[in-house]
Amino acid sequence: MIHMGKKRIRSSLVALSALLIPAMLVMQPSAQAKSTPNTTTARAKKATTTTVADIPSVGVVTPSTETPATSATTSRARARAVTTTAPATTTTTTAPVYTFHRGDFGITPGSGTFLQTDTLPQKFDGFKALGVRFIRSTITWNNIQPTDPGSGKPVYNWKGVDAFTSILNSPKYFGQFRIIVTFENPPSWAAHPKKGIAHVACAEQPPFDLQQYASAAAALAGHLQNQNIRVFELENSPNITPGVWAHANPCAYTQLLKKSYPAIHAAYPDARVLVGGIGGVKTYAAADDPSKFAHIAADEFLQALYDNGAKGCFDGVSFHAYSSPFLPCDPKELRCPYHPPVDPKTDFKDPYGPRNGWNRMVHAHLIMTQYGDGAKRIWITEFSAATDNKPPGGGGGIPVTEQYQSIMMVAAFQRASQEPWIGPLCIYTYQDGNRENHGGYWMGLLRLNGSPKPAYTAYKSLTALVAPAAADITAPDDAEL
Repeated sequence: MIHMGKKRIRSSLVALSALLIPAMLVMQPSAQAKSTPNTTTARAKKATTTTVADIPSVGVVTPSTETPATSATTSRARARAVTTTAPATTTTTTAPVYTFHRGDFGITPGSGTFLQTDTLPQKFDGFKALGVRFIRSTITWNNIQPTDPGSGKPVYNWKGVDAFTSILNSPKYFGQFRIIVTFENPPSWAAHPKKGIAHVACAEQPPFDLQQYASAAAALAGHLQNQNIRVFELENSPNITPGVWAHANPCAYTQLLKKSYPAIHAAYPDARVLVGGIGGVKTYAAADDPSKFAHIAADEFLQALYDNGAKGCFDGVSFHAYSSPFLPCDPKELRCPYHPPVDPKTDFKDPYGPRNGWNRMVHAHLIMTQYGDGAKRIWITEFSAATDNKPPGGGGGIPVTEQYQSIMMVAAFQRASQEPWIGPLCIYTYQDGNRENHGGYWMGLLRLNGSPKPAYTAYKSLTALVAPAAADITAPDDAEL
């Protein structure tokens, strides 16, 4: 979260409120999908002509007079979509076009959700009512392989995983959701220095055995091959410490990708492997060793992965594009451009520049394009803002009002819908938690008591625009991946 003075935040919100207008989304037949210059692939559409009521508690950016770039698109089977336009104001003649797909809408309800099978049906019911398509959560390494295999054959515990997939593929939920599995949390035996962690060609060694991780990730992927699950995210926030990783270590994380990517694809050729959940806008040294990094900004970490040879070792990038307490980009801009750093003394004064996680994501895609990976998608696996029902103190930055959280969320879906290189956008999180010292526990669409915030109502209104016909529920994954 970004820390700023309260007076400045208040003035920024007043300025933004003058640029936001009530959202009346008018669905129109259109052949325009997400587009960008020189883009050759995009998701297909089934446009529907109708008029819908006001989306509650949301805002739409004020359009500029710039005409959006267009390009040819390649049709992909059975991906439902609607194209919407924001109402033009008296000062402009061109409105931005937002093309929504069912696969745009995701949720990150928190770690452990998939294996909490006693409450999973209730959560699935809630996600289904909300219109969620993608669900992202963890399956931990220490859960499936708690015992050191030693020199023998690895033994895996699939009890919790099988209980999860049994619910996922039951008649009530079959084909309803797409799953993003975050694979993390090594068992103690794999991270114990006395056991011997295999050496890798990096100045700083990884905190656990990478070959054992790759083998376990491949085993999990192979086990899930026929279970309606294809997307695997390798670790979460490896560029931000402390955690399992004592320091941000792009060299060692690249080695993890190099070992895991071919192993997963050998076990499950159609799997999608994602760089694990990078986010954050600051780079700074570790307190315990100034020669190492505690944090590396997400786009800089991605550049470091390429520098260490990660090209060809991932199918996409999982990104935490937090922009709070600001919108993803300037409402006056028709598309979100990259605002590069200019002057270290002033860069972080620009709310849409280097201090904004969405701007870092735009830069990350430019980096990917530079290395020939521009067609690979960035999956926004976390986005939201802590709301002001958060108890005082603790982390998470300065909270925003519930109404403004809703405005930020809708703006994020709108901005994401403009770019073919952005995949699903997963809101973190579904429901507030109860930890006062963690801002992430107050980013929910629902309050702690289960009552909906304005963002919940807005999310549901957006997904209602692309609710699938019964025949489309089991549409091929490729139309959304």
